[in-house]
Amino acid sequence: TNRPTLTLIDGSSYIFRAYHAIRTELSTSKGLPTRAVFGFTRMLLKSLREASPTHVAVVWDRDGKALRQRIDPQYKAHRPPAPEDLKQQFPWIRKVVDALAVPSVEKEGWEADDVIATLTRQAVERGFDVVIVTGDKDFSQLVGDHVRLYDGMLDRWTGPAEVEAKWGVPPEKFVEMQALIGDAIDNVPGVPGVGTKTAADLVTRFGSVEGVIEACEAGELGRKKVEAAICEAKDRLARNKELVRLRDDVELDVGPEDLKRRQPAPGPVQQLFRELEFYALLRELPAVLPTLEGEAAEEAEGAEPPPEAFPVPPVEIVTDEAAFEALLERIRAAERGGL
Repeated sequence: TNRPTLTLIDGSSYIFRAYHAIRTELSTSKGLPTRAVFGFTRMLLKSLREASPTHVAVVWDRDGKALRQRIDPQYKAHRPPAPEDLKQQFPWIRKVVDALAVPSVEKEGWEADDVIATLTRQAVERGFDVVIVTGDKDFSQLVGDHVRLYDGMLDRWTGPAEVEAKWGVPPEKFVEMQALIGDAIDNVPGVPGVGTKTAADLVTRFGSVEGVIEACEAGELGRKKVEAAICEAKDRLARNKELVRLRDDVELDVGPEDLKRRQPAPGPVQQLFRELEFYALLRELPAVLPTLEGEAAEEAEGAEPPPEAFPVPPVEIVTDEAAFEALLERIRAAERGGL
């Protein structure tokens, strides 16, 4: 559309996805582990290229479990601590985000999901389209006419039709369904014997968790085992709904307009990528440089001229044995020279 586009990247979630998605151990020649950094960086570059945002931010968790643990102390209680090699990579991921001039947003005491929900609501109200870069199904509840999900690892887009096709309910009913089935990842127990299909059918028939409970107490569900299980879990269901519903009322210091995509400086990005030994990713940089229209230099008095484009590293194709031997000799000479 002609609306500006705000891309919100679920940073906290993607770090762990990147770490576990790459099976091979990666590290620099100096021994710095880079598996998560590489996967996250590749995803970030791809998202900037595919979503073409005018505004963008990476959103982080900031001790957000406590809010929901006041509702249920067992919320996310079973999650193990991050592996030590992953912890070493957290600062480097932040360095990549900063070098690419992508704003970071976080709020003490809140999960990234709630910050994203808040920025999404604000952006739609102010005339933006929103792309949420995530693999987390919880964000299905935010999908709408101007909100889509993009999974950069699977290259998959999700709009209202895709949510309903997968879950059997439209996005505005997703919370009702999820309260019934629970969320094993976040340690939110669902109603025993109630799966996605049954939950979707109940929500479609009775409209909400409250409507399902009323029908259960009136004996109107029509399935005795399901009816007994829901009646027994009715107190739990009220808590579940609060746990799975994303809050969109977080008080933030920034709004969608403050997250305008900026031009990164080539030097620091190249230096960081070389330090991390991400030579292949250097070639992707020209494709993700922002080309925002209507941003003439005269709009910002005294603004510095934009940095020159990232030079693409030279590529030499070796097609015969003689050329290969010559290349080896150049490499040996470089090594002898301390390069």
